Amino acid sequence: MSIGYEEQAIIRSSIGFAALTFLLYDHLITLAEEVTYIWAHPKHASAILFFVNRYLGCFLAVTQTVMLFVIMSPERCIQYTHYRRVLIFMNQAIVCTLFIIRTYALYGGNKRLLAFLLFTSLALASPVAWSLARQQGTSATNIPGCQMIYNTNTATHLAIPPEALCIFDTLIFVLTVYKTFKVGIRSNAHSKPNLVMLLLRDGAIYFVIVAMVNLANILTFFVAPELLRGGLTIVSICIAITMVSRLMLNLHKTADAGIFSYRKHLTSSAIFTTQFLDSEEGWDLPTVMD
Repeated sequence: MSIGYEEQAIIRSSIGFAALTFLLYDHLITLAEEVTYIWAHPKHASAILFFVNRYLGCFLAVTQTVMLFVIMSPERCIQYTHYRRVLIFMNQAIVCTLFIIRTYALYGGNKRLLAFLLFTSLALASPVAWSLARQQGTSATNIPGCQMIYNTNTATHLAIPPEALCIFDTLIFVLTVYKTFKVGIRSNAHSKPNLVMLLLRDGAIYFVIVAMVNLANILTFFVAPELLRGGLTIVSICIAITMVSRLMLNLHKTADAGIFSYRKHLTSSAIFTTQFLDSEEGWDLPTVMD
């Protein structure tokens, strides 16, 4: 049974409102930790990146949700769609940058790995930028909000960004698993395999949740009705912002330098990024910027 445009618009608006509610609720319940561990400490680069990810993402989510209810002309709706695509691209670029830094620190500042990750990111960003800039849709009329209709060919091209993000997330997860198990073997001699597994568990939770949402969003471009194609984009954005913010907060509880810091041994609270060395030196916190 087909669903009319009005019903599709209601479903999409409801999804957007639910995603925004989840994001803002999580923001409120973690605000005390943010004030304690980030606002009250010196503003290092990691704190600035945290703010950019969290608050630019919140602005994007609020704007995208509000525009689902605002009535505007087709011309203005198309203009807003271009603006929204730029913000989405920026938000995803920030998230990817954070995980490049995380992996770079995890591997002890390996320059070759950094070059590989940057090259891979640029290779993935090129088709993403093309898909966002070249594809056009039609603004739906006689329904509330800015709702775009995409034909099958356009929707297929617009699926490229979440597909590229899935590839990037998979790469980061594989690198994390490889490093964690490699260190876990060496850590057996120190009787700390449980702490190693904490790092793997945290990365696995992020990957599974974000990957599932991204895969569901990709499927909407191929099988969902016209107005619901890409309808889970706002959900994937809110989930990614929430997960990255929580991962960074976990690290800032231990180290002011945040994702730019790494330990010579793993602690249970330093979940977001860690370096393991064979040295038996203390718990000092050098940074990859040193």
